[in-house]
Amino acid sequence: MAGIGFELRKAIREGSRTRRSGAWFSAAFTCFGGMLIGILLLVMIQAAAAVNEVDRSISDLFMGYVTNTMFLSMLVSSVLSMVLSRYVSDMIFEGRYEAIMPSVTGGAICSLTIGGILYIAILAVSKVPVTNAILLYLLFDALSLCWLLMGYISLLRDYKQIAFAFLLSLLVSGAAILCLSTARFLTLTGMIAILIIAYTVVDAWLFRAIYRGFPICSGSPFAFMPWIRQHPALVIVSLMQEIGVLGHFWLTWFCSGEGIILQGLFACSFTYDFPAIVAYFSTIPAMIYFITTFETGFYETYHEYLHQLNEGGRTREVDSARERMILCIRAGMRSYAVIQIVSCILFITVGSLLLSVINIGMTETMLQVFRMFCVGYSLYAIGNVLILLQMYFINERATAVTATVFAGLVLLLTFVDIQWNGHATGVGLSMGALVLTVMAALQTERCLNRLEYHILYQCQTSESAPRAKPAPVMSYRNDHISVRQRTVMGVAFAVCVMMIVLPSASMLQNAVDASRVLVIEPEQSSDVLLSPSMGYAPWANTDEAEEMQTTLVYVELRWADWEPEKGVFNLDYVNEEYRLQTYREQGRQVVFRFICDEPTLVDHIDIPDWLYQETAGDGYHYSTSYGMGYSPNYANEVFIDAHARAVAALGEAFGTDDFFHYIELGSLGHWGEYHVNRDEDVPMLPYYDTRIEYIKPYLSAFPNAHFMTRYPLLETVKYGFGLYNDMTGDPTETQYWLEQMGGGIWEQTGLPEQADTTNAWKKHPVGGEFASTSSDSFYLHDNLSVTLELLKDSHQSFIGPKIIVNETDVDYSFASSAILKTIGYRYSVSKVQIDLSGEECLKVTVTMSNSGVAPVYDPYKVRLSLFDDEENEIWWMDADEVDLRKLLPGEEQTLTVTVDTEQLDDDMQYVMAVSICNDEGKAALPLALTELWADKTYVLARFRLDE
Repeated sequence: MAGIGFELRKAIREGSRTRRSGAWFSAAFTCFGGMLIGILLLVMIQAAAAVNEVDRSISDLFMGYVTNTMFLSMLVSSVLSMVLSRYVSDMIFEGRYEAIMPSVTGGAICSLTIGGILYIAILAVSKVPVTNAILLYLLFDALSLCWLLMGYISLLRDYKQIAFAFLLSLLVSGAAILCLSTARFLTLTGMIAILIIAYTVVDAWLFRAIYRGFPICSGSPFAFMPWIRQHPALVIVSLMQEIGVLGHFWLTWFCSGEGIILQGLFACSFTYDFPAIVAYFSTIPAMIYFITTFETGFYETYHEYLHQLNEGGRTREVDSARERMILCIRAGMRSYAVIQIVSCILFITVGSLLLSVINIGMTETMLQVFRMFCVGYSLYAIGNVLILLQMYFINERATAVTATVFAGLVLLLTFVDIQWNGHATGVGLSMGALVLTVMAALQTERCLNRLEYHILYQCQTSESAPRAKPAPVMSYRNDHISVRQRTVMGVAFAVCVMMIVLPSASMLQNAVDASRVLVIEPEQSSDVLLSPSMGYAPWANTDEAEEMQTTLVYVELRWADWEPEKGVFNLDYVNEEYRLQTYREQGRQVVFRFICDEPTLVDHIDIPDWLYQETAGDGYHYSTSYGMGYSPNYANEVFIDAHARAVAALGEAFGTDDFFHYIELGSLGHWGEYHVNRDEDVPMLPYYDTRIEYIKPYLSAFPNAHFMTRYPLLETVKYGFGLYNDMTGDPTETQYWLEQMGGGIWEQTGLPEQADTTNAWKKHPVGGEFASTSSDSFYLHDNLSVTLELLKDSHQSFIGPKIIVNETDVDYSFASSAILKTIGYRYSVSKVQIDLSGEECLKVTVTMSNSGVAPVYDPYKVRLSLFDDEENEIWWMDADEVDLRKLLPGEEQTLTVTVDTEQLDDDMQYVMAVSICNDEGKAALPLALTELWADKTYVLARFRLDE
């Protein structure tokens, strides 16, 4: 880009403030114009789609189409980019300007042919509807031509043409967006058409500028082909760098849980793509410096050095020129690296702040990916510039090795990153870019130490004679060309493009016409779902609980009530007091807590009297602000042994199945909540080793239960427990509880016994009851939005035993519904595709989603069923590829099954239905869908084979 760089540098150094600003602006467009225009248009189109209330799935599919098409066109264009650049530079040096323009046509034919065949195959395999397929192919052509023409336009001094081309494109497409929005015709095809128009305008204007800058000749459009044979390393360098920069996207889409398959081979990841693409623009300031200052300054010293070397300059003059060039390179690289590092820091700090403040849906995970990519792209930018410098010294083979290592490392480390973390974080690109920079720096230093070898010997071995002077900067204007010549060249270019487009469009028509894909987006339900293992868990021993529609009830049992006499366990009392037989028959499950100490208004003990006698009152009678009671010495060996026997008896009575579903540990502290009032002299709780002795009996007694601790302790991580928050809704206490999940000192023992459980909710449940620190109105009326946010931050699945229900109050009823629709899991089907084109089978693709705040924690299977018009189930299949326990909030999982059509009739209407079944094969989980077929079985699609 040295050609355009000289003109930009002149504008920056000598021009007015306005001209300098325009030069910087043009430099940015020279480097990133193609991507900038694409992102700006995507933002504009998405904003218009939101205003026009275009369905979110349509917008997502559009984004996936465009992102995939853009990436593939960049990859295909990279094959010839460096070779064409070398060819054009050689033609300019030799003064053969007439050979340049035909190479535009030849490059276009090669790019569109190679890329076109590949893209046609992708469109056909993906079963893209014919109209969309044709439009996407035209977009692919326009994008490929844009990348090709950008390489030529940078050789001209008229940098304003680039900026004008992109601004004109924005103006035209903005008008198209406005027209389609006004006409309410902003469909998927309309949005793709807008991008085609935008890039067609860019291509036309850039071609016009190139056409006016170079003379026309009848030379072969494929005259650059020998340069591929002479410089194969250039193909490898450009291709490998592009694979390294883009390959991690494809790995993330297809190998990680965050990838979403939109249609066939078209995929995306909303949590990965956006932060990665935005981070790429952190390289703009440094690249502007490279174009306008660094490369042009180096070019002048390089010119002088070659002149002294090849014109027989004296040794002292050659050495002096070489030293000036080396100093220029090192000073320029230092400045470039500093600018890039400062830009990286600003993007990470200020950029992260801005992205988190503006409401564009950036989560903390996305911000972490953004920061990692800022580092990765900064390292890549430095390494890339070092590789570009080596091109001046004909160090092609070494750079090819470096680029290949870079691409391989990025792919390998991204795959490892995905396997290690379950999702990509950008570490693969960052580590690969670090290796790229180190290798390129060492190679550059080696080149500088052996300049004459690389300038003379390498030039000869690469079939290029040493240059007497570097290629001049083009300022040629083609004003003398006849109208006849211009017409011939324009027609030739148009014919070349049409020869590719029209046959390819015909091929697409034939390939896609055979595909008949039925796409359905089932209507989503906004009702409260009565889902197993989540929701409210009221006190089991109340009439209200028995009458409520819940799947959980709460049982809190004092040891004194369970074992009034040593070895005599009061099973009848527990069953009758807590109505367990009734709840078992209703199919409900129990949240259970066993306690040894409950503060009340009167002095009492909650352990059996006989145990108090056996331990000789080894404990502490307290009267505090919490109330009065007795805190046992939990380290007493007699007490520990008796506790183990009591819990074992509980297991024999209630631990043989999953009826006691959640076990809140229990046993230690006031209310069994693992805390005591140390501020009022109640002896502290035991240390880790002793607490483990209280946990082990539970594990063997309740093998089918989920365990939960009050605080994020070492044992929570050791045994894989969930958590419960008995201060739910209290902003101060809940926020403190969330902060404790980061690990640290536990206030109850003063030791570092808290562990990092930030992500424990992904595998283990979270529960708890409403706090008693504020009024019911505070949680459900005055502060409802905060209550809902705290529940989301906690990823809570159930609330109990303290719940807030007031069916006679409209506000409370609304708030209660909002809470129940927020907590826990909420599974649905967002999209169904049925491919009817197969001769022997149907291909059914179902996309499952979770709009709740947590997953389900028990194994269930997604079952697809097919019913005929007499409501007979003629086919069903359990989709083992979908694990709902791993379908986290805001994510999607896709399953694909095939149905044999040999036994199906063409003239019969069929119903495809979905259900979530338990181990017994019975539909068990409700879905957030509206059309019910049978109990917890939902209609996905109605279709006929002859549609």
